[in-house]
Amino acid sequence: RTDIVLGQQDWNPPASAADWTNLYGWTTLATPATGGNTGGFLQVTFPFTATPEAAQDTWYDVVYMPATNLFAGAWSNEMSIKFDFWVSNISPGALQVRWSTNIDSPDMWGYSLTPPAAGTGGWTTFTAPLQNWSNWMYDGATEAQYLADLASIDWVGIYIYRSTADEQIYGIDNVMLVVPEPAECLLLAGALVILGLSLRRRHPQPGALAPSG
Repeated sequence: RTDIVLGQQDWNPPASAADWTNLYGWTTLATPATGGNTGGFLQVTFPFTATPEAAQDTWYDVVYMPATNLFAGAWSNEMSIKFDFWVSNISPGALQVRWSTNIDSPDMWGYSLTPPAAGTGGWTTFTAPLQNWSNWMYDGATEAQYLADLASIDWVGIYIYRSTADEQIYGIDNVMLVVPEPAECLLLAGALVILGLSLRRRHPQPGALAPSG
């Protein structure tokens, strides 16, 4: 499907990671010059930790940027967030796209994704459509709240939960905000019109004489 890209961060050539930060500080960020889909990428590293998983606080992080990095206009539920993700050695325990109206707020909207397996060596493209609010996890939330928050979005990021205490390295690239190509919708509408006219020609209208044969 062809999409219109409203905004993109691809680190090609490698850009500074200054606009990206880690919410909880348990990862380190770097921007290698090569290794991305077509160049640089944002490298996210979980260092080895001796803290048990039960402690939770060292086992996950949210790598995020201001929403205006992608689009300074009004966000709507007709858009989708897309990004490429790479696994170096260990598949993450959980992967989500997250966003909120305030980085200091504990309330975040989250769209869960199936993490790619380790050892594939390639990049996996994920899409998180904003159309269906119920796909975004937020306890006790409503559609009205979702649309209101989306209209005042402050930041957007990627949530990663580590699987083990070992060092884990991940990559993020080609983060985009997209909307479906209008021309595609017009082509679909045109095809439906043509199909409808074809069906009408095949079936005589009431009062019309059926062809003799």
